[in-house]
Amino acid sequence: MQRRVPVDVLDHAHGPADALITLVENGNYECSQRRRAAKTVRDLQVRFGGGIRLIYQHFPRVTMYSFSVGAAEVAEAASNQGKFWQMHEALLAQRDTLSEGSLLACASGTGLDIPQFLYELEADTHKERVKQDFQSGVGSGVAPTPTFFINGKRHDDLADQDLLHIAIQQLSR
Repeated sequence: MQRRVPVDVLDHAHGPADALITLVENGNYECSQRRRAAKTVRDLQVRFGGGIRLIYQHFPRVTMYSFSVGAAEVAEAASNQGKFWQMHEALLAQRDTLSEGSLLACASGTGLDIPQFLYELEADTHKERVKQDFQSGVGSGVAPTPTFFINGKRHDDLADQDLLHIAIQQLSR
């Protein structure tokens, strides 16, 4: 399956824009597979160095008791302060379920301007951006998280590092 919604300049990117491989991850900070997928992505970035560009898009689980949307909004608030990837890593490192306290602890730990951070969350500044990422994922057929697209093509062996590595290696030839 091809990705129907193209990568946008506003997407969170790590790696060179002209990389041979663009890996899009639609993810959710409460996903049970998040740590395994994060390790896989880090390993791939080391293996391929500047040859891979990671794009991260939010695909939160929207339920009454979930902190998934809130975590995505926290990451966006950090992005406004130039610290998206630091917050992304802090959220992925959470060992327990996410809570208001753990989200605030992540913000403090990444050195954010806390009053600005809290203002943006209270004002729902990032709700629309998270919604747009979610709709982009829905439009591209994302259902479970994490879902990966390699150069626009869906890779269904989700977080299997070896299979993902082989798929990327075949495309980089």
